[in-house]
Amino acid sequence: MQTIEIKLHTDFVHWLFEEWRKHDVIEQMLFNEQSIEDLAVSCLGDWMPLSYVLNWDEIKPLLDEQKIEGIPVGDYIEEEGEIQGEPWDNDLFPNYDFVYNVVMDKYKSEVA
Repeated sequence: MQTIEIKLHTDFVHWLFEEWRKHDVIEQMLFNEQSIEDLAVSCLGDWMPLSYVLNWDEIKPLLDEQKIEGIPVGDYIEEEGEIQGEPWDNDLFPNYDFVYNVVMDKYKSEVA
């Protein structure tokens, strides 16, 4: 099975936890012994705005190989502006494993 990584911008973490109290987020991080990014991915349900996906151009052609309601999956997701679990349907994509990964922003010194 080929793994397809869906890279998420770090703003995704802030969006997901915007309703949580800082205390609750820290408690969950300590209890689960994971980073805030990993915690965010583990809390993600089956819906996410497409605007947080950094590598959409990479994965869209793969998704467009299959169709939902007669429309290529990538096009369908773009029309909706959100991912609602479609790529993870094993009937549509039996040979691929889709995983999320939050990509940390680079330090300014690395970018310069």
